Formats: sequence, C-alpha cells, structure tokens
Amino acid sequence: MAEKEIQHEIIKYLKTIPDLICWRNNVGGRGGGKIRFGEPGAPDIFILMPKYSQKGKQVAIFAGIEVKDTAGRVSDSQHAWEEKYIRYGVKYCVARSVQDAINFIKEVREL
Repeated sequence: MAEKEIQHEIIKYLKTIPDLICWRNNVGGRGGGKIRFGEPGAPDIFILMPKYSQKGKQVAIFAGIEVKDTAGRVSDSQHAWEEKYIRYGVKYCVARSVQDAINFIKEVREL
C-alpha cells in the first residue's frame, strides 16, 4: 500500500475514536518555493488524547505519527523531530500500517 493510502486509512481509523482529536500536518510549498508551510520533518499526523492526572484533572497527551510505506526511509529532519519529541516527553511513532497506529494508540492510552 502506498504511503498516502496508509496515511488516509490511519486517519480514518483515528477519527473513529470519540475522544481523540487528530489532524494531517501538511508540509510543503507553492510558487517555486516562495510560499512554505509546515515544518520540514514534522510528523504527518498530530494527535491529542485526553488523560486524567493522578489528581483527577483532565490533561491532554500530544502525539505524532510519521507514516511510511514498507520501503520508506525516515529522513534526517524526521529523526530530529523524533529526538525532540522524545526529549520533551511527547509520544511518537513511525507507522508503516494501520495496525502500527492501532498498537501505538493502545500503548499511549495505557500510560
């Protein structure tokens, strides 16, 4: 399956989870590089999930999913984002299938 299709299927799955917010993070440009948007290397999908603190207060977990097909390679700028996320305690994964994303969401919810 192509990366774009995997991404579409992952977002479709994520949107079935009632208390989860997700959005596609577009990165690129227009006009021969005159207009740039997004941050190079940032994850393809951003996620917010509610979580309850030990004091019973609701907080949000922020997470990112970088989508790759089976042959896709994570770029240096994507590795840099992953390292920042880990350093800041943000959850991050590289998903090569919808099942990878399902497993990631289950893991994050168990924290």
